[in-house]
Amino acid sequence: RAQSNISSNISVGIDQLKFPDFLLRPQIVTQSSANKMDYAEYDRWAESLDENFSRVMAENLSKLIPTENVYVFPWKSSTVIHYRLTFAVTQFSLGANKDISLIVFWSIFDNETAKELLRKKTTLSQPGPTSDPLNYGQIVAVMSRLVEDFSHEIVTELKTIARK
Repeated sequence: RAQSNISSNISVGIDQLKFPDFLLRPQIVTQSSANKMDYAEYDRWAESLDENFSRVMAENLSKLIPTENVYVFPWKSSTVIHYRLTFAVTQFSLGANKDISLIVFWSIFDNETAKELLRKKTTLSQPGPTSDPLNYGQIVAVMSRLVEDFSHEIVTELKTIARK
């Protein structure tokens, strides 16, 4: 995928990032039925899922825009932020249907005016591994691709907004 035409002078702040409590565990979460979550006994995140998601989003956006001016809250009060992003992740796991889904409600704000410029729901999904026992390395690799695809969507929207 090509990089965007956004000015490398813009700055983006990743502000609020919310995950449901059932996903904020050290264990990797999968869903075995519509109403049952399973927590991997020995397969764990290297860091908290919300911190990892924020860090990876910042790295992805920095590469795709490209700019070095992508910050994760809290940033210094002297930092100039043009666009502020908020995220509410409602799903990010292997489902009972063996698809891995990422569902996020997200917004872009003009940081100076605090005006919401865009509000959107993104639903992404890819087939997950069907092996038994589950291959958590494969699950995490698909999750990483979903975050990358989501990053591209954000940059596409930022590109449209920045042109206005």
